[in-house]
Amino acid sequence: MDAVVSRVPEQALEELSTALWRVRRLLELLLFRLEEERLLARADSARWLPGARREVDEVQDRLHLAELVRALGSEQVTAALGLDSPATLRELAAAAPEPWGHILGSHREALVASVAAVRALSEANRRWAEDAPGGAPPQVRVSPSLVDFLDDPLQ
Repeated sequence: MDAVVSRVPEQALEELSTALWRVRRLLELLLFRLEEERLLARADSARWLPGARREVDEVQDRLHLAELVRALGSEQVTAALGLDSPATLRELAAAAPEPWGHILGSHREALVASVAAVRALSEANRRWAEDAPGGAPPQVRVSPSLVDFLDDPLQ
């Protein structure tokens, strides 16, 4: 395995890390938009709620595209490391040479926390808005492939 690890293209690891940063930023933006939606709903600003919902949907669309790029990058690194596909981020971090193992592990920790926060806020928004005029907003769903990639037992 050491011979395989030493040949892992630095560029593939950099590209995967860049893709993970993009997913992280979009999850943070999604949290912001969900919080914005919650505040507007609680302030009875029904006029602005459709716009807030559109913004949530737009971020979800961007997140879906970023997740596709992330999946491609993780497949390249998986192949370069000689791991079975699909490998989880935990497995990639364990097999990657340093400092990449640490970097990928840090990405995983941050992504797990962000996914949990998105799920919690989305569910809280949905529960709070069930009795509101117009009904509850649709549940925000995080990509199942991202959840599987993170390999978090709490998910």
